[in-house]
Amino acid sequence: MPVQRSNIQALLLKRQQPNEGFTLVEVLVGILLVLIFAAVSMQAFVAATALKVRAQEISEADKWINADLESLKVRATQLDLGGTEYNPFLLACLGDSADDGGSNSTEGYGARLNNDIVTNAPLSGGNANSMTMNSEIGSRPYTLARAFTNVNTSPYNRLAVTYTVTDQADNSVVATFYSELLPDASLVCPAQPS
Repeated sequence: MPVQRSNIQALLLKRQQPNEGFTLVEVLVGILLVLIFAAVSMQAFVAATALKVRAQEISEADKWINADLESLKVRATQLDLGGTEYNPFLLACLGDSADDGGSNSTEGYGARLNNDIVTNAPLSGGNANSMTMNSEIGSRPYTLARAFTNVNTSPYNRLAVTYTVTDQADNSVVATFYSELLPDASLVCPAQPS
């Protein structure tokens, strides 16, 4: 046993010489590990920044869509409102503005709301259905477009709205949204026989 102990002590004493430093291989491995760590960290930082910018674009597009949709909902609540009561346009209730016995999607409350919005509530700074808005992210220009579709199922009281926000720089779609509006006046319509 004393022989083994002396060999171990000799190795420990040889390794702990105060005037000896790291070998060249140890230094190169340390530098390589630091460089790998820095490269991976930078890639993660760049990816996080790109995702943050994309999330800001989507959030801002969602904010624009919601603001415009709220203004359309206000128009839907005010359609055919006289004072504090709704005065339903009976032929619109039936989806028949000409009283000719036919009914279709261009004659119901959805169509009345569509005409009211196009006439009285165009997008600010643009035409009735599209406008250009500047983003707060680097002042990049975006286009907010909305499209109306009269719903083709009886009683024709709903108006479908589709929003699209596109980046003007590369024509990429940032956000899309679909909703249907139901004018409050259509809820006052008499029940239709099935």
